[in-house]
Amino acid sequence: MKNSLHGGNENEGLINFNRGVGQNAYHLVWKLLRKHCEQFLREIAHKYYFEIYELEVMHDPVHLFAQITPTMNICETLQLFKGISSYKLFSQHSWLRNQFRKG
Repeated sequence: MKNSLHGGNENEGLINFNRGVGQNAYHLVWKLLRKHCEQFLREIAHKYYFEIYELEVMHDPVHLFAQITPTMNICETLQLFKGISSYKLFSQHSWLRNQFRKG
């Protein structure tokens, strides 16, 4: 059966779970320190089996549209992206630690 809105298969992009079919995708936006952290975000997504549909690192915010695993909630996902990317950034550029308050 064709989807009248998109002209494609109506099950396109959906995942079969134990008791249903669905999609667990979110648009995440947050402030990032450095523009070259895009690679960090892609590595995190690969490690935790997230599928990035769209990623744009702008001057100030990061816009990330990704599908996450059904066993992980959105708070844990955002914590992983923010925490691991900042850890890697500060590990590679230790001088940044003096520029920002600890916390």
